[in-house]
Amino acid sequence: MNNRILINVLLPATQKTYDFWVPGDATVHDATRFISGILSQRESSLFQGGDEDALALRDSGEILDHNLSFEEHGIRNGFELMLI
Repeated sequence: MNNRILINVLLPATQKTYDFWVPGDATVHDATRFISGILSQRESSLFQGGDEDALALRDSGEILDHNLSFEEHGIRNGFELMLI
């Protein structure tokens, strides 16, 4: 858990971006739940997260595999993702 990665996440419901530090070895599933929970609280009038939320690459729209880690996906500092 020493290898942290800075990702930038777009929340389409608000058109705002948010920076998150995530452990490189964390599964995308765990990080998605964490991020979704934070954004649900912060943007409660426009966004309510759920079990179906996913992270995707912002440039291609490719949904990240929930079972893989960020490192396994090749995600590095500064990657731009979106919560869908």
